Amino acid sequence: MNQFDFYSAVPTNGSASYSDIAESTKLPESIVRRVLSYAMTIRMFQEAEPGSDRIIHTPATIQIAESPLMRSFTGHFLEEIRRAGLETPLSLQKFSSGKTEPSQEVLEAGLSLADLGQTGKPQSIWDYFEQNSFAAKRFSEAMQVASKFSFLRIEDVLQAGFDWASLGQATVIDVSFTIFCHVMRLIRV
Repeated sequence: MNQFDFYSAVPTNGSASYSDIAESTKLPESIVRRVLSYAMTIRMFQEAEPGSDRIIHTPATIQIAESPLMRSFTGHFLEEIRRAGLETPLSLQKFSSGKTEPSQEVLEAGLSLADLGQTGKPQSIWDYFEQNSFAAKRFSEAMQVASKFSFLRIEDVLQAGFDWASLGQATVIDVSFTIFCHVMRLIRV
């Protein structure tokens, strides 16, 4: 739904027919019906009236339609993180199963095995972002949304995710302005 922009195909203050959505997304109507049929099972879009040919937004999809940051958050998780999740069992089986400690190698993580950049080999998420400015921008915007969730504090993620003390006396330069203030707070800690 994200790559074909179903969210914009349905007006936020009205409805759209399956044929309207097919025209907007440039997909065959039969595919649009299948995609939306599944989407409605997870409360993404709904029929204006049961059995009607008109589709309206749900509270979830209207958030995505109206907020570029929510669209980035959704896109990042649907198109990148979900793929990594599919590779994580393989990663664990191949590199951590039967060992006393899990692999700490970046290129052995599910996210790397997902080969988001389609290079034909494992690739770190940072290398992927370096080669794909759209994905990097979307990640940055997704993290702006994630930082607002009460259960996910970026400071905690940054602090727990790296052994900062191992750097000794060092200067850390954050190349992503969106988390600059969070890194600065960590450095002061």
